[in-house]
Amino acid sequence: MKVPDKKEDITLEWLNIIFKPHRIHVHDFSFTGDASKGRGFMGSLEQVELEISRLNNSIDDVPDPKTSRETLNIILKTLPNDPFRKSYAANDGFSSREVSMYTKVFKAWDEFLDTRQVPSAARFRYPICYYGAEEGEQDTYKYILVLENLTSPESHFQLWTPGFTEPLPWKATSAVIRQIAKFHAIGISFKLENHVESYYSRFPKLNHIVSPMFQMMWDNGFQITKEVIQSVVHKNDIPDGLMEQLDKLHDDEGRDLLLKWFTARDPPMDTTNLATICHHDLHSQNLVLSEDHTEAVLFDYQASCVFNPMKDLSFFLVLNCDWEDSVTNISRTLKLYHDEFLEMMKATNTDFTYSLENITKDYYRYLTFSLTHVMSGAQVWVTGKDSTDASKRRFAMAIIEAFNKGILEYPTTTSYMK
Repeated sequence: MKVPDKKEDITLEWLNIIFKPHRIHVHDFSFTGDASKGRGFMGSLEQVELEISRLNNSIDDVPDPKTSRETLNIILKTLPNDPFRKSYAANDGFSSREVSMYTKVFKAWDEFLDTRQVPSAARFRYPICYYGAEEGEQDTYKYILVLENLTSPESHFQLWTPGFTEPLPWKATSAVIRQIAKFHAIGISFKLENHVESYYSRFPKLNHIVSPMFQMMWDNGFQITKEVIQSVVHKNDIPDGLMEQLDKLHDDEGRDLLLKWFTARDPPMDTTNLATICHHDLHSQNLVLSEDHTEAVLFDYQASCVFNPMKDLSFFLVLNCDWEDSVTNISRTLKLYHDEFLEMMKATNTDFTYSLENITKDYYRYLTFSLTHVMSGAQVWVTGKDSTDASKRRFAMAIIEAFNKGILEYPTTTSYMK
């Protein structure tokens, strides 16, 4: 089926073709506005309201006239309208990875959880994907996702409206951590059950490639980071040698080591089957929270890759959370992750242990990767429109804390085995 290229290609006939497998008949539809809330960068998001009827389980595809109609809100996600961002998203594989996550990875995971009789309430929660597809190459490339609208009027979820200006409170942070732990635990359980030596053998589109765009962001990010530290931290509180260490991370050798990790088909130093699918972009704009902050749903899987789970957790804490939760009281945070991880392993009846001691070691081991990841996107995350002196200081202090602990350097095979 042809992938729509523009809004005008979305027709009632097309919608009924993609919703038929979900036993839904679409009577009418209307575009109701931009869904990105001004935050979309790697995709164009359109809100669409459908007037639908639920079909019964018979082979008849025509709804019973007596069946009541209802409203269904969805999101259509396509390539960005901006030519530069469109080319970046397509050629660097961002959209391919997300289609793969929704149409292959999550489907395989759910089938696995069905065999283990894990109830829906205990599973990792991701947006319903009604349809996802891609076609073409380079300039002709197209892709589309038809997703559940998590912020529609009938949903009890909402975006974290302060963005990066305010850290998530502990109640919200803990809800997200529980989802992160489930996400990782299910991925590891699935891998162990299926004896998959590398996820790339089954889900090949999760690998990353090197691009000129990355080099530009890398160079700009380190410069911005140094300027931020000097602007929000008193010069007497900036440790001696910190700027030199940042230059060392930024040099060609440091960059090449980082790229080796993120583009490897088999993640380096995976000696314990811990390498699993990570979200790799867990910032507050890629999640929604229930009104009482007890539930969270993660979305936007364009950056997904195979890595150590603590890369996800450390990135999330550094960029989005209160200093107390990411540094001062990190033991409480890691224990919550550990407890939820164990619960998911029990639910899937998987004999695998990720001890709190090893979680703690890995957290600090992979913290540098998260810090440099944030640096590479500093123009958006650190000094973007959602930033404040308080958010800049949170990031600056995370870098200083890592440096003071002697861990602001990439782990090596030797350091990994300590």
